[in-house]
Amino acid sequence: MYGGAIVLGSALDKSGAAQWLVGMVIGDFASEPWAALALFSFLSILLTAAMSNAAVIAVLLPVTIGMAQTLSIDPVMLTYAIAVPAGLDFMFPMGTPAIAIAASSNYITVRESAKGGFVMFVTAWVVFNLVAAFWWPLIGMGYK
Repeated sequence: MYGGAIVLGSALDKSGAAQWLVGMVIGDFASEPWAALALFSFLSILLTAAMSNAAVIAVLLPVTIGMAQTLSIDPVMLTYAIAVPAGLDFMFPMGTPAIAIAASSNYITVRESAKGGFVMFVTAWVVFNLVAAFWWPLIGMGYK
């Protein structure tokens, strides 16, 4: 699945579809690379609430790899911005196996997990973006 995602990202880049997607989807909103990084991390964690994290990565990774050159962002940074937040959703049973086990065992309801999970969702997204903005440059991850 991931090999196919990499090939799809390369095809998007070579065909010019990545540049078109950047213009249509992101447009002027994410003119700064960190804004694009925050947007993709938000999409990743948000989509994980509705489907499995492997599926989120398979859907978003080809698009972001293709867009990396257009946005002047290292593809490794965008890969991390998709992969790490995809594992940070704690709202619904389909997003995290631990919540699925607790909900199916009737220890908690989906409503209870959504309440606490929303707080964790926001906190995880903010902490991830702070780490990406301040820690990554210290360890050598940056723009192209």
